[in-house]
Amino acid sequence: MVQSSTARLSRPAATGLAVLAGGLHALALAWAGQGQPLGFLQVLALAGLAHLVLNTHRPGLAAWIGWCFATAHGVTATWWLYISMHHFGGLAAPWAALAVWALQAALVGPLRRERGRGGCSCRVLAW
Repeated sequence: MVQSSTARLSRPAATGLAVLAGGLHALALAWAGQGQPLGFLQVLALAGLAHLVLNTHRPGLAAWIGWCFATAHGVTATWWLYISMHHFGGLAAPWAALAVWALQAALVGPLRRERGRGGCSCRVLAW
């Protein structure tokens, strides 16, 4: 029997790859400096996420990978919140960074909780 490549990945490695893919996905929507979308980068990031999730046999790890991807995507896509809070609002840099991360983690959190219950995410998506 052939083992999949993701099954051999440790949780920290899978986490790092999911965060990288989530960040690249957000950058693909509007590349810094140009503001133009990069479709190939978006496809590459989503293919990486699909590979990570579909090749793991542990539902908890698959949910964790999805949560890390979504949180990294949200943080990367809303970098301007950090600038608004730190530069214009006067909030200390570590607190501003923590606030942006906490916001994204809270927005993605209900999806991970619902998936962990093994139920349908319809209620969460309707929210």
